[in-house]
Amino acid sequence: MDKRSENKISEMAKSAQIGYPCPDCGEHGGVFPVRNKKTNLLCGYCDECDTLWRSPEDNFIEKIEFSDFEWGGYATVEEVKAFGWSKYIV
Repeated sequence: MDKRSENKISEMAKSAQIGYPCPDCGEHGGVFPVRNKKTNLLCGYCDECDTLWRSPEDNFIEKIEFSDFEWGGYATVEEVKAFGWSKYIV
């Protein structure tokens, strides 16, 4: 396993899953909270199909284009709670 993969797994372990299954790929992936550096907001990301979702508040209906997103890493459980999404933690 390369260093980048190790870092991603380590960062994901500190995060919280906020949706399952992914609305796009079904039972293959879960949705994790990630930081969008462009907007300073959280959004949902499926690590299986690389889909970005605006919010769990709308049941992940609205996707985000990667052109509107800059990777800021996985959000921690504390960040998810502070953002008001604690009720979506799976």
